[in-house]
Amino acid sequence: EEVTNYSMVWMGMLGGAVLTLFDDHISLSFLSSLLGPRGKRIHAIVMRLLVIGVSLVLVYTAWKFTMSMVGIRAPGSRLPMWLPVSSILVSAVLSVLFQWLRLFQDLFLGSAVTSEMDERQADFMDSSFKLAEE
Repeated sequence: EEVTNYSMVWMGMLGGAVLTLFDDHISLSFLSSLLGPRGKRIHAIVMRLLVIGVSLVLVYTAWKFTMSMVGIRAPGSRLPMWLPVSSILVSAVLSVLFQWLRLFQDLFLGSAVTSEMDERQADFMDSSFKLAEE
């Protein structure tokens, strides 16, 4: 049971990082829907920089937390506790990398790559939280 719980934590944290890659986290689009194309581009870049900043803080905090768990073992499975806790660190590092990738695409490759990525996303995710296009 303990290992199953740790596995679920890992899947949730890795899933969060993948959502970052595909821009599929829940977000409020009210502000960006009021902006023109240039404003939307600036908004997207600012939001990516904010996510990178928050994720870097999380990387630092998760690193300290993971290191504090070295030497501690789970009571039932005797697994080292740094193993399940490190899922936060791995997810935060992946989020930073994925946001840098998306920022690079936004800045240098334009929106064509982003829309192509969104089309491929439909093969893997249902995008149930995105607005339907009419």
